[in-house]
This record gives sequence, structure tokens and C-alpha cells, in this order.
Amino acid sequence: MRKFNYILIPALIISLIAPLSAYSAQQIYSCASKPYPISNSVTRGIQRFLGLNLLATKAVEFGMQKQLKGAAKGDFDVTIKTYSAMDLLAGKLKSAELKAKNINANDIYVSSAEVKSLCDFIYIDYKKNPVVPLAPVVVGFKGTVTEKDLNKTLSSETYKNKLKGLKIKIYGNEATLVDFYNTKADIINNKISLLSDIHFAGMPESMKVPVKITAGLKLIDNKIRLTDIQMTARSIATDFGVIGKLIELQKPVLFDLNSLEKNGMRVDLKDLIIKDDQINIQGTAWLPAAVKH
Repeated sequence: MRKFNYILIPALIISLIAPLSAYSAQQIYSCASKPYPISNSVTRGIQRFLGLNLLATKAVEFGMQKQLKGAAKGDFDVTIKTYSAMDLLAGKLKSAELKAKNINANDIYVSSAEVKSLCDFIYIDYKKNPVVPLAPVVVGFKGTVTEKDLNKTLSSETYKNKLKGLKIKIYGNEATLVDFYNTKADIINNKISLLSDIHFAGMPESMKVPVKITAGLKLIDNKIRLTDIQMTARSIATDFGVIGKLIELQKPVLFDLNSLEKNGMRVDLKDLIIKDDQINIQGTAWLPAAVKH
């Protein structure tokens, strides 16, 4: 049962699922059709009476939480509902739900996340590595990123490096524009404000200009983009609007949900709201059933 966690966190670990050979023609966001291939009611009743269902459920929940902690840092709480212990051993369960707090996945910090299955039947081959879904899997997810999360992400070595040597395209040619140092974030008035020291390409290394950048977030084509970018020098109140417009012309993407869509998977971000010093997202994900050979 140790691999059940792969079906539960689309934003973090679904990208680990390996390519499958083929898929049957399936309607997007469809669930498995009834009747479900589960054990009969008498067998399920006997297992419930003997306490086998509870024992199997707790064992799987513990194993899933352990696996999640190996994939990312954080506090994870997994709840599953089973038809029976026998069905669970066969990779069949009624539902699964994950609640996580204080997550750190590859230097991306998230205060909280919830993922919940939206079908009444989940069927996977957990003996395969990675796991193979044998019935369509639909999940809903939501998450919260706070101002503190943003600053922890920006201060990580991973993202310090990402903020250096930012490039733009001018007339089809790629050119280095600026490096960002000592970047700090503030969420205010439904926008993100960044304080940073920038270094322009071609200037001496010691010449850095402290700037303030404000930008909104907008969901376009399943991508989280920066919009309405404004840049000013903090010390001399100089408007770097031209640079801000150049950056905005590149349609900068903070996160591309389409990058998660592997092996026939579909991810849709439904809501993106900046409010009360935090960013809230909500969406759905779908994994098709693999063709059995």
C-alpha cells in the first residue's frame, strides 16, 4: 500500500508518474461507471464485523503519510474510506482526502493545502512503480500561500539563482536584462509588492539600484501570470516604467499548470484570489485510467 500517495497531490507529485503505454477513449473529468467491481455486501459486512476494515485503513493511512513526508516536508493528515479490507488490498477504495500544512516542496513553501477525491470509486495498481490508475481519478485541490511563504521561497538558494540573469526577447533575440538581489515580498491591496536590489546587464557588479516592483496576478490559459507591472527606484523615485513594460511584454509566468499535464492528465485552476496577505488557489485534476494489456 505504500504508493497510494501518488494519486493525492497533483501539484506536488503527479509529475512523478511515468508515461503509460496507452489510454482508452475517456471523457475528461469522468469517474468510473457503476456498478463498481467490489466484493459483495456479505463479505464486506463480515470484514467490518471482524474489525479488518479499520485495521487495514489505519495501516494504509500511516503508510501514505510516511511516503508523503519522504516526498516533501510538512505536516500531513490522510483520511481514506474503504469498501472493505479485501478491496483495499486489491487497490480499490471509496475516497481519499489529504490535508497538509507548512509544506516545503523543492523550496516552494505553502502554508496549507487540501486534496480530496471527487469520485465514489478509486482503483489503482499500487504494485506498479509508479502507481497506475485502473479507473479515472478526479480530485479537487486548494492551497494557501502567505506573505511569509513567499519570502521563505524567495530567500532560498533555488530562487535566488532563478532571479539572476533574467532574460527578455527583443526582435526575436534573447538578451539578459537584470539580476535581482535581496528580494522581499509584501502582499497588499490585492497585489504583490517586491523590494529588491537590481543590477543591470553591462554595469559594474557594485552598481545596484534598490527598486520597488508591484504586480498583480492573473490566471490566463491555465497559467499564473504577472500583470500591471510597475517598477520605481526607491531611493530617487525614478520611474522604470519602460523596463516594467518590457518585462510585462514577455508575459511572465509564475507557474504553468499545463506543465503538470502528463500521461493524459488534466489540471484546471478555477480560482486565484489575493486577499488578506495571502494567495488562495482552487482547482481540479483528472487522471485517466490506463489501458490494461
